[in-house]
Amino acid sequence: MKICALVVGACCIWSCTSRGSQASGRRTDTAGRRDSVAAVAAATMDESQVLGLLSAINATDSALGALGSAKGSTTAVKEFGRMVAREHHGLRKEVDELAGQLGIQPSPPSAAPDAPPPGTLDRLASGASGADWDRAYLDYSLAAHAASMENAARALAATRRAQTRELVAKAVPILQKHADKARTLRRSIATVAATR
Repeated sequence: MKICALVVGACCIWSCTSRGSQASGRRTDTAGRRDSVAAVAAATMDESQVLGLLSAINATDSALGALGSAKGSTTAVKEFGRMVAREHHGLRKEVDELAGQLGIQPSPPSAAPDAPPPGTLDRLASGASGADWDRAYLDYSLAAHAASMENAARALAATRRAQTRELVAKAVPILQKHADKARTLRRSIATVAATR
């Protein structure tokens, strides 16, 4: 539900914001979020970059899921990782198929996609499995899916094609489901730790 509000908000911002000076640069508000994300995306991304962004979102989240399925210390974290890897792999395949149908070669966007803090994924990949690793993994999963939702809003604002909008609309509830599941698992791990 939260992502739907984000996407609708991004579209409203895009429709109300000129493509002038606000769209030419990025400003950060006090919460650390980009102002006028939609306007920036619409002004700086073409369709190949939109598809490239969507492909990158799904590749990153698929790899994150694979990491969780391999290193999670509980069945719940491993199953969460498998679900994330499977569903993002499927979404990435759909992006690739759409790009083929449209005859577009996906390319990286000119502005770097939103992403969780750098280095965290490397620390997770090299860290030892256990309850602490699971907590760090779920925290990172929440940050990664928040970034993916922001990137999906950028893609939605920048696309001019109905097929791409449909693909983003299909991905949004999946991203939200993953974030909700990571949040639930993180709370359950915190509860177990508190009772020990």
